[in-house]
Amino acid sequence: MSQNQLSTLVSSVGYEYSKEKNNVLHASLTWKGWYPVIESRFDYGDNPSIYRTKSSIGYPSLIQRSQRFTNTIYLPLTFTPGKFSQYIYISASSDYRNDYIYQSEKSSYDYGQTILSARLYFSNYLVAVLRDIYPRLAQAIDINYSFAPFDKTIYGTSISAKSSFYFPGILPNNSLRIRIEKEIQNPSMYFYGSRLTTPRGYNDLISKDMQFISADYTMPVAYPDFNISQLLYLKRIRAGLFYDEAFGPGNKFYKYSTNGLVPYSGSSSNITFTSFGADLLADFHLLRIPYMISGGVEAAWYNLNQRPSVQMIFNIDLYGMTIGKRRMY
Repeated sequence: MSQNQLSTLVSSVGYEYSKEKNNVLHASLTWKGWYPVIESRFDYGDNPSIYRTKSSIGYPSLIQRSQRFTNTIYLPLTFTPGKFSQYIYISASSDYRNDYIYQSEKSSYDYGQTILSARLYFSNYLVAVLRDIYPRLAQAIDINYSFAPFDKTIYGTSISAKSSFYFPGILPNNSLRIRIEKEIQNPSMYFYGSRLTTPRGYNDLISKDMQFISADYTMPVAYPDFNISQLLYLKRIRAGLFYDEAFGPGNKFYKYSTNGLVPYSGSSSNITFTSFGADLLADFHLLRIPYMISGGVEAAWYNLNQRPSVQMIFNIDLYGMTIGKRRMY
């Protein structure tokens, strides 16, 4: 990684030995000297994706290494006039991948696709105090639109809107978060990857018209203030309760599998996916690194008659570098 003295030009180069045993190169360049910000990223060396409509269709005679070239231009604006902090993010991006997609009407593979996207994000947060897990009052909305003007026969359009609202809890430092999200896809041959949150316990749900609602209540359990030399500092233990629901009126749900995108088992026009449960997390620092780490366990039930889906949670708080300053979101 390299940057100039003003941090207006940042570049990075990375190497990865992938699980497919390929040598993969990652490179990125970001220019922040003026508005708007320009960012480019290039990834090369892995296996490309090959989409076949039937298993009887043969593979391409010549398969190139995976290439992905992403360019983004965006405008990040932050306003902090008082107790509230506003953030506006406007972006446009292009994403090229050299995937191989078989087109039955042409009896051949389409090589390389470009997807264009636009995004508008706005948030308004009450500046949090040190013991707040989430801000006491906050609102955020995230709107995304994607289309493929050069590959209309393969991809259609997708638009999504995600919103979240934070409110004070019953006790000090408790927080209630409400999320409402919706996505509409108009696919030609293939769906875009869904941007919506899926109910906890479910994986890779996608639909032409999907809505998601969720409620989370988070509370601190203890502040151990436990320290082991310079190795570990345990700041807080917290717990949460949640309820998630996703539904797609008048259409089927799909999921990703080893055979590609397939209808979800038991999917119908009126299916609703729900889950509820709890999580227990610890907030801590390792090796005096200023980024706070959260780790713990989450249990999600589909209904009370089934065993819960249990998974480990791991998260790094990128706002941890605001040492000695007010925490901003």
